[in-house]
Amino acid sequence: MGVKETETRVATGVYVRISKTGKKSLRITFRYRYKYCREKLNFTVNTRNIKKAIRLRKELLKAIAFGDFNYTDFFPYSKNAIRFGHVPKATLVNELIDLYLERIKQRVSDNTYDRYQRTCNKHLRLAFGKLPVTELSAGIIWDWLNKFKCQRKTILNILTPLRYVVAEAMIRGYLTVNPFTLIDLKLLTRIKSTYEVNPFTQAEIYKLLATAEGQIKNLFQFAFYTGLRTAELVGLRWEDVDLENGFIYIRRIVVQGKVRPTKTKRSRRTVQLLRPALSALKAQKQYTLWQQSYIFFNPQKKRPWKDASEMRKQAWLPLFKITNIEYRNLYQTRHTFASMMVSGGEYFPWVSGQMGHETMLTTARYYTRWIPDQNIFGGYRPVNQW
Repeated sequence: MGVKETETRVATGVYVRISKTGKKSLRITFRYRYKYCREKLNFTVNTRNIKKAIRLRKELLKAIAFGDFNYTDFFPYSKNAIRFGHVPKATLVNELIDLYLERIKQRVSDNTYDRYQRTCNKHLRLAFGKLPVTELSAGIIWDWLNKFKCQRKTILNILTPLRYVVAEAMIRGYLTVNPFTLIDLKLLTRIKSTYEVNPFTQAEIYKLLATAEGQIKNLFQFAFYTGLRTAELVGLRWEDVDLENGFIYIRRIVVQGKVRPTKTKRSRRTVQLLRPALSALKAQKQYTLWQQSYIFFNPQKKRPWKDASEMRKQAWLPLFKITNIEYRNLYQTRHTFASMMVSGGEYFPWVSGQMGHETMLTTARYYTRWIPDQNIFGGYRPVNQW
């Protein structure tokens, strides 16, 4: 005689079935609309999953009692779903956004992931999150895009996660036409950036530093004469400093209180210290060296700066209220360093390396106009006799 299938009740409405081949499976039973229902669960049979099956059955019975039970919520592929006239709920854009964020988390830096997550939460979820993916059309996207009052580059950054959502929808068969093939982004109204490189003059630097005191003075003197990014300033530690040879090593940044890798591989670099920067570090030693931690502290809170935003509000802005100098953002200390070096005739590749730019093209894009004698009226003569 062959081996028979057996079924053992392990809890109310929960059974373990053993097939003829010895394979075990979990099943639950319940009544819905006066009909007896029996469903197989795709759980491995063990103590933990038996408890999970018991909880699932309780949730199911609760949904039936409250009148909001949908068969496909619990058993999307069951024949009983069709029997009771239930159809699967439409996949929403939010679900594909969640999938996108889950997949990229291990592929990108924390900083990049946070940026994409903010983009999704601030823009995409609000605009499309509750929309069924099948309804995501070129017209809906186009109308949304035309509401933006920002630069085209910003819009392209916002669209990066949405392009993934569309690609995923195409793969899964939710969409048959890629809406982006019908959208010409060149037709969007362009808003030119008002941001410009506006370096401080030597007189302005002197006035700002003369107004600042103690750790604040050391911080901004160092910023003006190294050209570090603000997040690099916040993340600099004493272990990154070689005072004897006059170098610092940029190994990390701090953004919103979190330690992150540098912006790019080229950003992880060695920076040569000019005398004013070296002097600022030596003056700062008395305040924080003994802690063997971060170099620059918030003197009011007696701890390292949380991020560039805190530095701007509590240290940078107050200086302009006192000096009446035209306000520029803190990042202009970086532009000031680069323009000073270029206008002073320093070796261009050296300046690019100090700044941590990916290529010299980046340096040239922002600072070419500070190169001295760049036209014939400034004294330039061709090297060769053409």
